[in-house]
Amino acid sequence: MPVTIKQIAERSGLSVPTVSQVLNNKGHRYRSETCKRVLKAVRELGYRPNSSARAIRMGRFNCVALLLSTDPSKSFLPNELLRGIHDGVAERDYHMSLTVLPDQKLTDEGFVPKILRQWMADGLLVNYHVALPPRMVELIQEHGIPSVWINTKQKSDCVYPDDFGASREATEKLLGLGHKKIVYADFGLGLDEPPTHFSCADRYDGYAHAMCAAGLEPRAIPVATALPFPERAAFAAKILSQPDRPTAIVTYSDTSAMPIIQGAASLGLQFPRDLSVVTHYESLTALSGIGIATMVIPWHAVGHTAATMLLEKIKDPTQVLAPRALPFAFEAGQTFGPPS
Repeated sequence: MPVTIKQIAERSGLSVPTVSQVLNNKGHRYRSETCKRVLKAVRELGYRPNSSARAIRMGRFNCVALLLSTDPSKSFLPNELLRGIHDGVAERDYHMSLTVLPDQKLTDEGFVPKILRQWMADGLLVNYHVALPPRMVELIQEHGIPSVWINTKQKSDCVYPDDFGASREATEKLLGLGHKKIVYADFGLGLDEPPTHFSCADRYDGYAHAMCAAGLEPRAIPVATALPFPERAAFAAKILSQPDRPTAIVTYSDTSAMPIIQGAASLGLQFPRDLSVVTHYESLTALSGIGIATMVIPWHAVGHTAATMLLEKIKDPTQVLAPRALPFAFEAGQTFGPPS
């Protein structure tokens, strides 16, 4: 049979109310010796709290739900982001459940108000970073559901990587080394194509801001439409074989940086003597033994910050939290150096 609070009271020589208060996170009202007596009796008797009963009694589940779309292109979930969320909730004695829902559910007028109860959670971490259904955002706000948005820009209650600041910093570092012929490359987005995520525009804008501040003209390698992966290295080699080639390139991500490294190597260019390359990625990007200089995306910090913000919202759902843009870290690798 399960151990009762009455049995713990008898074993510890304390009253039932005192034991109940200590076990319900109100031990600060008592002397440390009293709390130790309760915990000693708990260990000796093998007491396990009834989490369901406590949730019903307190109206809290000590759980946050991480909300993802059924469309994987709308919910990017790197390991470090997930670990950051885990660490953030675990520090406050919370746990996390994973919730994957289609757009239809998230815009259902009857379903959204019940989402926390159905998933036995106290709040939502919304990892839904592109093509957010407008009605989903409205419903979550209208019903006062404690929520924090991850990797998307909202007017409030959101946390995301500072892509603008990272790209600006990368460009400023290259300028500081003496580079002037710095171009920007994103082989996954054509000039006439709308950005799929805010980072597409922010990373170019950060680069352009640094160039303009230095009195230089921003230049992006022109790509009419997204280039297929097999064509990218040859395209990069063509650009780099021109007489007035750049001495440094800032790229959107590793999927543009790696083909540039391959194209440059095919021409016999040396890094960083002939060409410096800086990209944005989750960690130092390596290809054929070459570590590409990287602005490292702070996924762990994003997850941890999102979890901390949500727990603040759960305490007081009426408060409005300012957006948080978190800085990248720089790892120089082997493709970062002054022009020859």
